[in-house]
Formats: sequence, C-alpha cells, structure tokens
Amino acid sequence: MPLTSEYLDFLTRYEKFSPKAYWDSIGKVWTIGYGTTRYLNGVPVKEGDVITKPGAINQLKGFYQRFMPTIKQ
Repeated sequence: MPLTSEYLDFLTRYEKFSPKAYWDSIGKVWTIGYGTTRYLNGVPVKEGDVITKPGAINQLKGFYQRFMPTIKQ
C-alpha cells in the first residue's frame, strides 16, 4: 500500500513535531521529529540532535516503506 498524502497528513497531525531531540519519559528514549527514536540507518537519536521538518518527513516515509510490507492488512 503506497503512502498517500492523506495518510502522511494524518501521521504528521497525530504526532507532534519536535526539531530538537527530547527525552521521552514514558518510553525512556531520546525522540526527535515525528516520534523517531532511531534513524533509518539504525543509529539511535541522542541528546543534542536536530532535524528539519522535511528531514523528519523523509524519516517517516523511509520507515513506512521499510515496515509496511510486514504489516498484515
């Protein structure tokens, strides 16, 4: 299933954007962008990291393409 602009819009409205890494006290992990805890290359988000909105959207698109085929529909 392709990532439609409507679904991308839903994801970006549901998850608040953060350009600076923040400590998620619930998940106990550094988080950035639209809920990213690891970058596409597998490197964990760390304190001091920053990301632009376009960069965060590219992360979402990359994770979608990587993991959507594994989700039963």
